[in-house]
Amino acid sequence: MHVPARSRRIVLPAALAQLFALTMAVAQTDLDSGDAMPDDDLDRLLAVNEGELQFLSEHPAGSSPLTIHSAIHIRPHSLHDGWVGLDQCQSKLDPISAAEIQYSYRGMRDLRITEMSGIDSAWVDESGVQLRGVKESARVCIAAEVQILRAGDERYELGMGPFHRRFLDGYFPLQLQLALHYPADLLAWAGMEPPPQPGLTLRYEPGSVEIETRFTGRLQLQFSFDPVRP
Repeated sequence: MHVPARSRRIVLPAALAQLFALTMAVAQTDLDSGDAMPDDDLDRLLAVNEGELQFLSEHPAGSSPLTIHSAIHIRPHSLHDGWVGLDQCQSKLDPISAAEIQYSYRGMRDLRITEMSGIDSAWVDESGVQLRGVKESARVCIAAEVQILRAGDERYELGMGPFHRRFLDGYFPLQLQLALHYPADLLAWAGMEPPPQPGLTLRYEPGSVEIETRFTGRLQLQFSFDPVRP
């Protein structure tokens, strides 16, 4: 993709499911204006990785990671048609004049903005959600229905990813809080990949699973459910 000489393109976190892709792309002018980059910004750029997944047990010093809060709602009809509810908020956004959140689901419907703060204007168009005048620590929330639950021979699978926060060719810390809600009388939790480990925690009770993680790089998640036999 061509980027004008006096602009830069930042790709912020993505939350994808199978063929679903979400990226926030941000363009900001005056990259090559001749002004010196602040030392802390330069250090931050030099410290990023190139995409390898690394879980973080603590916040990096001096960092306030962008945070994604997502909730997936699996309903009885989801087992037959694959459609689930999605609620997602992105908070602690970086200030920028214009941003675009793009979606590329195999199936997606009823996309809408449910909440925003610290943003001058936002609207839904054919390619996703457009943001203008994003202020420091802004927040935007959306809701939609997405067709991401797959029925296998013996299990149901739900894949999400890759989640990432990307700037140019580097990846910065990202915090993800994800809740899965499902009908406990129809599905039983069977596990996830990657498994829980330092920097990736799981809380489970029948009908609900909560994941919290902090990482750099690209994170792909796979969740499995067993059907409950009568």
